[in-house]
Amino acid sequence: MRVARFAETLANRHGESARKARLAGMLHDLARLYSEERLLKECEGRGMIIDEYERAHPLVLHARLGAELAKERFGVEDDAVLSAIRKHTLGDADMSPLDCILYVADTAEPGRTFAERASIATLAMQNLQEATRAALLLATEHFRSKGLQPAPQSAAAVRALRLRERKMDELSERSA
Repeated sequence: MRVARFAETLANRHGESARKARLAGMLHDLARLYSEERLLKECEGRGMIIDEYERAHPLVLHARLGAELAKERFGVEDDAVLSAIRKHTLGDADMSPLDCILYVADTAEPGRTFAERASIATLAMQNLQEATRAALLLATEHFRSKGLQPAPQSAAAVRALRLRERKMDELSERSA
């Protein structure tokens, strides 16, 4: 519920659909409590392609499987909502504002206790793209601190956000 509420707040702040953000927030963890074995079995049973990283870290499959369950069990057909659910754990090189809202809401909802949570939440109210990047960088640093490689999708998302920032800077310089 906290993720859904924070996603709705962020959507309202950034001019996105509060209804879609709330729905994505409510359904994002449908498969979160599945065992690793069940996640693999359910994804394979649906013919989903499982990459090397996902096979090594099956818990991340809960996001993609959750989107499928949202369709199957709750009749969700909205591609934007399904995309946000699908990308809420690892991110992606191509993230819509709603994708970013759910990613950040899941990272920085008020129940989280890590030190950077409040600063990411505050930043999200001001600049969604910067907050998304901060959350992604925090996640990749967390994995690296444990001697693990971050997911390829997360690394691609960080690179894409940096490229977007550079393009925005170039456009600003040209118009000045």
